[in-house]
Amino acid sequence: IDLVTPLFVVMGILDLCYRCSYCCVKVLYWIPVVFVILILLWAYYVYVFVLNLSGDFPKPIPVIVLLLVISHILLFLHLSSYFRTIFQKHKEVPLEFELTDDQLDTLDEMVDSQPYLRELSSELPIHQVTRSGGVRYCNRCELMKPDRSHHCSTCGRCVLKMDHHCPWVNNCVGYSNYKYFYLFLLYTVTLCVWFCLSSLYDIVYLWTGELGEGIGNKFNVSFCFIIVGCLCLSAGGLFFFHSYLLLVNRTTIENMDPPQIEEGRSDKKLFNLGARRNLRAVFGSNIFLALLPVDTSEGNGTSFPIRGSHIEASYTIRRTSPSNRNGDNQNTEIHNMNKINIDASGTESEVDEHHLERQPLAL
Repeated sequence: IDLVTPLFVVMGILDLCYRCSYCCVKVLYWIPVVFVILILLWAYYVYVFVLNLSGDFPKPIPVIVLLLVISHILLFLHLSSYFRTIFQKHKEVPLEFELTDDQLDTLDEMVDSQPYLRELSSELPIHQVTRSGGVRYCNRCELMKPDRSHHCSTCGRCVLKMDHHCPWVNNCVGYSNYKYFYLFLLYTVTLCVWFCLSSLYDIVYLWTGELGEGIGNKFNVSFCFIIVGCLCLSAGGLFFFHSYLLLVNRTTIENMDPPQIEEGRSDKKLFNLGARRNLRAVFGSNIFLALLPVDTSEGNGTSFPIRGSHIEASYTIRRTSPSNRNGDNQNTEIHNMNKINIDASGTESEVDEHHLERQPLAL
């Protein structure tokens, strides 16, 4: 008893230290977000109160109103996209990809689990495999990974269509919030360019010596102008990179490590359906909502169209024979099986039936 009691005390202290360190790490993850918000507040103060409302920079009132209206519209779109990127909850992996308790027990008893995983995944819409050609299985989440999904060690979960974990939003960028992240980059660059262009005259006016001694903001305004310009360059590079990824329907992970479709065979263009369909997958078909931070993305995040694939569909067409149209009491049904080929562009064409029967489903 004398030995057990101190042991429990030590274990309790260690558990408390672990919980405290875990909370401290979680708080540290928010430092980049706080830094971005502070930069925004600083730039907002300089632009609105110093450059436009202080009266030290001569501008007509209609010009000031126009500048502030445009600035606040851009700021609203920017903040909406930013906070939606941060707080958007990622869609859960569907239950059909998870293993039951009995299946997990069976899996633990096997030396080579891949044949069993292949059997379980045969009915799932999975095309990607590991480098060795096996089923992509997450041991931590105990599920078979859908296409384009990956496990994030920071978030501690599998994320659908994972692009990367971004410290500036303290969240993973994936299927559920990729549109918001892209709009965040777009409006960051737009807002920075607007700030620099609309305040360029004020910066020149500030350093010509025509202002009185009461301004006292040369360093504040000039340094803010430089910081915003540097932010524009860095965010601009990231924006153009993701614009390229968006046009080719590729994530950052897939750009570095192309998806494997069989052992020893990868394809960077596996999900590339053309620029128009790639854009529609993220922004939707409504052009009026495309650049607004609202959910318009298509799909379910677990299955994606494959470039160059086709779907063979059979349709039964009921037709009436000429004798029936002439008043014959005998009803005759002619069943005509037509093969329809749906290609990657979404167009349909009737093709030869024997040709399709011998053509395998292409990836």
